[in-house]
Amino acid sequence: IVNGRGFGAIIILSLSVLLSAYNSIKIRNITINLIPYFQIIADDILPVKIENGKITQPKDLKKSFPLYSGEKIGDLAFTIDTSVDNLDTNNLKAGLYLTKDKFYAVNAFTGNIKSFEFNGDIYLEKKDYTQTLNSNLKWFIIFISIVFILKYFITYSIITLCCAYLTKTFTKLDDNQLNFKISLRLSSICVSSIILLSFMLSLIGIHLHTYIIFILIATSQYL
Repeated sequence: IVNGRGFGAIIILSLSVLLSAYNSIKIRNITINLIPYFQIIADDILPVKIENGKITQPKDLKKSFPLYSGEKIGDLAFTIDTSVDNLDTNNLKAGLYLTKDKFYAVNAFTGNIKSFEFNGDIYLEKKDYTQTLNSNLKWFIIFISIVFILKYFITYSIITLCCAYLTKTFTKLDDNQLNFKISLRLSSICVSSIILLSFMLSLIGIHLHTYIIFILIATSQYL
């Protein structure tokens, strides 16, 4: 650490690539299994026609398709109601919703709601989209992987920077002040080690609370 170079970016990047690869593969496997089900839904609701940002076909369609069921997040469904323009978002359960001119996505963990309005004219004919979805899946996974890498790298770099400042401050109080680059390298190793440990524990069903992770990171720098 003392004789090293840089601030540990390679360590953080390696961790980011590892976590990105794991999550991307997981998403890929889930999506592959869902594609046939997506086709079943498509066969049931297509053709879909959007004119001037509003669904005109199918008209007044009301249907719900189950997507997932689990103990942590409950039941998720894709609910369609093209008889209304908007939904009352105050009491929406987690899931996906489609109205005449909006698409809603309700996060199962945070409850955050994102809505998307349609624009222009779109026509989706009734046909088999399985091959198209499968062929485009690899590009979607590549895009997701890059997003994950950037997200993890930026997040862990910020955490490392904050830990380095704290380490430098506390060692200054102890009359044993470390060079800031050394503090950065030390922090990058500590942050990466604890995050990796948390990740490995999650694989066997042990999930560490965020507060515990931060306590472990802070503690590890003074061991």
